[in-house]
Amino acid sequence: MLSALAFAYAVSFQASDLSRLRTLLPNGAVILVTKRPHARKLIIQLAIADKNCPETAGSNGMRHLLEHLMAKGTHRDIDRKLEANGAFLTAQTDRDAALFTFNLKPADLTLGLNAVSEISSLGPESKEDISREAEIIREEAALEDDARKLSIAAWRVAYGDAGVDPMGDPDRLAQVTAAQIADLHHTEFVGENIRLLIDGDVDLDDAANLAKAVLELIPEAPTKAIVRGGGAPGSAEVDVEGEARAAIVPGITLTETAAALAAGLAIGSEVQGAFVTYTPTSGNGLVIVGKTGPGHDLAAYIDSAKPDQLYGLGRSLAKQWVLSQKDEADGTLRALMLAGDAAAHPEDILENLSRMSLADFRAGFERFRAGRAVSVVGR
Repeated sequence: MLSALAFAYAVSFQASDLSRLRTLLPNGAVILVTKRPHARKLIIQLAIADKNCPETAGSNGMRHLLEHLMAKGTHRDIDRKLEANGAFLTAQTDRDAALFTFNLKPADLTLGLNAVSEISSLGPESKEDISREAEIIREEAALEDDARKLSIAAWRVAYGDAGVDPMGDPDRLAQVTAAQIADLHHTEFVGENIRLLIDGDVDLDDAANLAKAVLELIPEAPTKAIVRGGGAPGSAEVDVEGEARAAIVPGITLTETAAALAAGLAIGSEVQGAFVTYTPTSGNGLVIVGKTGPGHDLAAYIDSAKPDQLYGLGRSLAKQWVLSQKDEADGTLRALMLAGDAAAHPEDILENLSRMSLADFRAGFERFRAGRAVSVVGR
């Protein structure tokens, strides 16, 4: 399954009683434990970065296929084991990482970590296993909405082959061999790519030590930063009703990206029916504002709007966007940021927004203007 973090107006709850412990293992893996007193659930998230195997035209969709196969577990019964204990697993593949999220009862830390251990060990995959998962991916692709199709086109324009969608082509994925999957798992599943987050009413030290026992045997291997290129403006047409503008931005921890996110959210709030999508990336990415259905008023608004009038609104909406996710037990923002950069966290974005000047916001808004942005329109 694929996912992006979309705009929401929700405001965070007070999280002053939270405490965190971050542990870096010798193999490069990172464990982050959050103690949430009186939590009604336990969330464990395994994030696997793609630093050793970024998405390319040749490998397109293979990480997504691997995610599907891993989520079954070595004995193909992870779902049954979890459901028998009132727990469940969801999985997604984003542009910089695959993320497995276990939703458990508060006292089921051992159950969750055993499940993490089981999905981490890829079993022998048959041709039938691969074909079956390729068909499931075909079903997922068939459910893509128009907003996602606009976003996929924008990424491809901005970054070429480096911006291909992680979903992949089901027909080509059905031809992937078991040896290719095993090789990808061997390449991807190394210490520096692994981040494990535990969130619940747990003892920080006990949880970290139990998690360490699961992760410390993962092999150590060098990784390299994702290089997607600087991105380029351009335009595309797609067979859907709607339009989108995508701002080309650097990594998520930089002020330029925070300013563009604030500008995008401000634009989205002013255009009826608009959506705003940003997938956290450690390298270059896109903030996308779009609108589906008939009518092309989005581009006209962006090119005529006065950003100074939206500065305060944009900052407020962007802070709400971060706050609504940064302390949610099952939110993906913290996990995806940690996957891309072991030192990154949502508070970096909040700090950037707090010190964002009007000039910064103006520059962020300009990234959406014609000539600097990617423009996608429906045929």
